[in-house]
Amino acid sequence: MLALDVANEQFSAEGSIARFYHPSVAERTSAEYHVALFTHDSKQVVIIGNLYSLEEKETIIVDGEWINHSKYGRQVKVKSWERPMPSTEEQAIIFLSSGLVKGVGPATAKKIVRRLGADAVKIIMEKGKIALEGIKGLRYVDKIIESIRSKYEVQRVVSQLLPMGISVNTAVRAHKKFGGATVELVKKNPYCLMGVDKISFLTADAIAQKQGVPPNSTDRLFDRKGPILIRQGVKKKTRFYEPSEWLKKVNHHPT
Repeated sequence: MLALDVANEQFSAEGSIARFYHPSVAERTSAEYHVALFTHDSKQVVIIGNLYSLEEKETIIVDGEWINHSKYGRQVKVKSWERPMPSTEEQAIIFLSSGLVKGVGPATAKKIVRRLGADAVKIIMEKGKIALEGIKGLRYVDKIIESIRSKYEVQRVVSQLLPMGISVNTAVRAHKKFGGATVELVKKNPYCLMGVDKISFLTADAIAQKQGVPPNSTDRLFDRKGPILIRQGVKKKTRFYEPSEWLKKVNHHPT
């Protein structure tokens, strides 16, 4: 992919994260804003945005746009990113032995790829332990599988929640809370998002409406703590249910 060198133009490139400038290693997994040096096509550019779960030296595809920062100059504001799945034996060995996968070094990576081929990473993700059966000398099989799946899980969650009207930051926060079950939980009950930090009833309600959840849905009216809207402190002027209407419904709250 080529990157455009004009400010305010779109940027799209495959490369690697050379280093993180912000935040610190200790804060990286909880932060929603990151600054990193991205290397592609023998060029380097500073990228900014939510790079949750990424680590230095990882290969990713970045989509964003050029911006001009008054102090730091030209940067790329990241709209989305993804980890490309290794598609050659060399790429598979590099990924598996990069340190991103627990319990796998260069020698073990070569064994795995020799057995499974260029699609080794994809096969392990889909088949789990069955894929690694018969490979001698493998230790920490569960850790290997968990490491690989976790690396691709975040982008799966984000990519499936974006069409539901959920922002990247909200999707990432939801994944931190619910893990691999995020998409299934949100589809079943969008109001579960109220259990996620910084997500209000109004935000969850807007998402639910886009999913076609009816205004009188039990999930919208109540949770385990009682009437949602009253507890959230929404006043009478809201376009949602009036408090008096909600109080009437309390007696019909299912147990």
